[in-house]
Amino acid sequence: MAKAKTSKKREVSSIEDMPIVKLKKGVKTKKHDPTKNLGNPEFIAHALAECLLDGDKEEFMEILLAHWKIKKKTEALESVDLAKRTFYDLKKTANPRLDTIMKLTKGLNLKTG
Repeated sequence: MAKAKTSKKREVSSIEDMPIVKLKKGVKTKKHDPTKNLGNPEFIAHALAECLLDGDKEEFMEILLAHWKIKKKTEALESVDLAKRTFYDLKKTANPRLDTIMKLTKGLNLKTG
């Protein structure tokens, strides 16, 4: 059996390497502020629910961590009894504990009913 070929490493790219694209005259653009939606607990809860229904664990964690990234972490994490080290380790952990996820979702402060 022949040895399987491995793909070459991808070249490192950055935003500086992207080509500049010129828009047609008259095209209107507006500034996008992602923190507007990431700071909205109802928006985040809806997005997390969609991830659960789709079975997309990676996207769930990405959205949850993005929301917490824009908050004042020290005060917010203390309010849900979660250590900062645990929060930062979530980025590296493929399978966080359920109680950790529960604490972070509880910190959204959503009203039920």
